[in-house]
Amino acid sequence: MEFKREKTLFTGKSVGELLQEATGLLKHVSNEGRHEVEILLSHYLGKERWYLYSHREEEVPPEVEKNFWRAVKLREKYCPLAYITGIKEFYGLEFYVDNRVLIPRPETELLVEVVESWLQEYGKPGCSFLQAADLGTGCGALAVTMARLFPGMQLWATDIDKGALKVAAKNINLHRIEHRVCLCRGDYWEAVKNVETGFDIVVSNPPYLTSTEMEQLPPEIKYYEPVRALWGGKDGLEAYRTIVEKLPEYLNSPGIAVLEISPTTAGGACNLVQERAGDASLCLQTVLDYSGRERLLKITR
Repeated sequence: MEFKREKTLFTGKSVGELLQEATGLLKHVSNEGRHEVEILLSHYLGKERWYLYSHREEEVPPEVEKNFWRAVKLREKYCPLAYITGIKEFYGLEFYVDNRVLIPRPETELLVEVVESWLQEYGKPGCSFLQAADLGTGCGALAVTMARLFPGMQLWATDIDKGALKVAAKNINLHRIEHRVCLCRGDYWEAVKNVETGFDIVVSNPPYLTSTEMEQLPPEIKYYEPVRALWGGKDGLEAYRTIVEKLPEYLNSPGIAVLEISPTTAGGACNLVQERAGDASLCLQTVLDYSGRERLLKITR
């Protein structure tokens, strides 16, 4: 996140004083204001959060204080914390993010867990010679995580947005897996139409919010995160129609596809798969998230 230049007077305040003042400013933005200002200050200090507790009386350097207050002002305007710091953790790994991509959510980690369980079930924990596709990769969190977990896997990560692919490329380079993840620009299957052997694993967190849900989003999401990565059409199922329609053509046997879904439209997403399941030998199962809501479609062959 880039900051606009503005004059800021250095006050010479301590770590504790800055944390106290900033926490008060963020009360209307977040219930975790203290936690967030600690993340911001430790980020600009280049220290772990625990450092703040043992250095409360330490005077904060001018440049750090200036950047900290600029960040707090952005957060006051509901800018997501991850966009301010440029960092988001996913499955224990750090990823670069900015407003060209959706911020990875904890529930999306379930996709990786389901894939890992399936591989263990089929006795392929090393994933040698397996091919996987991440459709609509965004920042590349799913593709990078699977590449790190499964060293023998070759992955194709697709996105229709050029900016998103640039962010994904940055994360692929950050984690040094350029030789195993191929970035492809295009709309889902269109981007990988030249991959002749199909895929053993397909994962996707497509846009799935309905028009009504888009209007009800909190300001952090509604005004900052990319609409293309959120809105799934009027009924929230537009992306699923595209993915499910050609899934039988691209999914190998044995194979698994794991798609994140909205609990509010899970029934409609299931119906789309079931319409194709009979003549394509696809088995469908929904997976619940940690709140007990339907969160994933697990499709196997």
